[in-house]
Amino acid sequence: MRFSSWNVRGLNKSPHQNELIKFILDNHLDFIGVLETKVKLHNAVCISKKINRAWKWLYNYDYHYNGLVWVGWNPDIWDITLHSSSAQHITCNAHFIEKDIHFLVTFVYAFNDGADRHALWSHLSSLGTCLMLWCVLGDFNCILSLNEVSGGREHWTPEMQSFKDCVVQVGLRHVHTVGDLFTWSLV
Repeated sequence: MRFSSWNVRGLNKSPHQNELIKFILDNHLDFIGVLETKVKLHNAVCISKKINRAWKWLYNYDYHYNGLVWVGWNPDIWDITLHSSSAQHITCNAHFIEKDIHFLVTFVYAFNDGADRHALWSHLSSLGTCLMLWCVLGDFNCILSLNEVSGGREHWTPEMQSFKDCVVQVGLRHVHTVGDLFTWSLV
């Protein structure tokens, strides 16, 4: 069972599409959240078919004109159904068919503005009351610790505190990772 999220920072050009295809193949992925696609709705099906013609896809165009979050999966390996979505996330009921494992997964691409992220924190807090396994991954555009800063602010802000409060409230925690701080993989 392998799944991931990746912020592609635009998926309109062939080199970005090829990079995503390579990432999926190199990591033997069969389920992925693709973030910050910047693809218009009329191009989504064509581009997602270039990524993998056999996969199924969910998008959040109902909430954001750029479809900031896409979820793709191999239907022979995964049974994925939409749980909820917004401009900043797609949450799915995931069923890994081979092992009959069920869990909730949320792919996040949080807005850059701290005030705009409050709706996401509120939604995550409401999902935190579910009584099943839950994985939340993506680009939160916020940090939990000052050692995660790469340039920019070096002091604690109210936006960081709001994010930390949400994480603590719903009982989320970092999983162990390896590699450079800003480019890493799960162990």
